[in-house]
Amino acid sequence: MNSILAKHCPKDMDQSKWETQWEAAGDLLQPLADTLKDLKAGLGQVKADDYDCPNHYTKLVAEQVQRQTIDKILAMFPKAVER
Repeated sequence: MNSILAKHCPKDMDQSKWETQWEAAGDLLQPLADTLKDLKAGLGQVKADDYDCPNHYTKLVAEQVQRQTIDKILAMFPKAVER
């Protein structure tokens, strides 16, 4: 379990039970992981008219940040989730 996720254990639950329940939620979280992967796949498709904008590099950086954020979120998912 990711350390960031582990530190946000529900107050009425011990750490081992939290990890067990999180790992058991893999089937429920798979559709969300698939959606995030689809979003990530749609990034970075540069069009010819993108170069007409002076903020082209800003757009590329913003898309890279989105990719990295999606990767960080997917890394927190249970091991049973196909990343």
